[in-house]
Amino acid sequence: MKKMSEKSLMLTLMIVLGALLIFYLSTVGHSSNQKEGVYYTCPMPEHADVVMDKPGKCPKCVMNL
Repeated sequence: MKKMSEKSLMLTLMIVLGALLIFYLSTVGHSSNQKEGVYYTCPMPEHADVVMDKPGKCPKCVMNL
């Protein structure tokens, strides 16, 4: 019976630590890995380098960003 209690305690501890680790990893790094704000790009795959911070026209093909 004592071994069963020790196993239950270890299993519970591992589950709690795993849940805390998952929560920590899901909250850390979101803002540091992603650039904040909205940006506009050209819909043409060849013009993927055209990125602006406000709506407008692509300087290469004059399509809406």
